[in-house]
Amino acid sequence: MPKDGLPWWPAPMAILKGTEKLEAAKTFVDWSLSAKGQKILKKYCPRVPTRDGIEPPEGLSGFKNAEVMDIDFEKAGAVREEIVQKWQDNYAK
Repeated sequence: MPKDGLPWWPAPMAILKGTEKLEAAKTFVDWSLSAKGQKILKKYCPRVPTRDGIEPPEGLSGFKNAEVMDIDFEKAGAVREEIVQKWQDNYAK
């Protein structure tokens, strides 16, 4: 594991105010957070599950105990283009 911590980014979920399908949105959020939903999401979109009792995908098994970087998400959003360019220049070869 990197000594300065692992980079990470949240995967938020929200129900937008004024949605025309509020009950369907609530059902989807409830399913996504259920044990069944977390297992399916883990399989098709490998992330560390938010629900206890669901093991992370094989490649992410050590993440829950790892140190993570302290990331200023507002700043990262403000300098997104610079970050993307730096990544492309240094790693996308």
